[in-house]
Amino acid sequence: MAATSGSGLSTLKYGTSRENLVSLQMVLPNGDLMETKRLVRKSSAGYDLTQLFAGSEGTLGVITQLAWRVHALPKLRVGSLISFKDVGAAARCVVAFRHSVVPSLARCEMLNGPGMQATNKKFKMQLEEVPTLFLEFQGDNVDQLMEDARNTEQMAK
Repeated sequence: MAATSGSGLSTLKYGTSRENLVSLQMVLPNGDLMETKRLVRKSSAGYDLTQLFAGSEGTLGVITQLAWRVHALPKLRVGSLISFKDVGAAARCVVAFRHSVVPSLARCEMLNGPGMQATNKKFKMQLEEVPTLFLEFQGDNVDQLMEDARNTEQMAK
């Protein structure tokens, strides 16, 4: 994931792999071993080699070790589904979520109508086969999570 600077389902809350990468050890094309960790956290001197190598897809070297920033696991998770008439409405809603402050929103995925149809078939469910957002809220306070879920559902209307 570091070599491609990939992101996953929790990017909304925790950021991309590039944003959570602290340091790397890599083998350069000439065979030399290089480390990007520093003795001090703050530095304004030179290129940020960790960020340069992140996303280089192996063209600058092969990553052999890495250090990630870690986050505490949330105690609670709450899920929500919001259905839409069309994909455009769902996309506009996601943009609205991003511009608003919903600190507990950790995941947001969308399935179109055929995706929902496949989900129903695979998992033997009866969900409406229209574009649908799947949201996950994470935190330590159930009341706050439920309020955030209700607020995003109101934004979608």
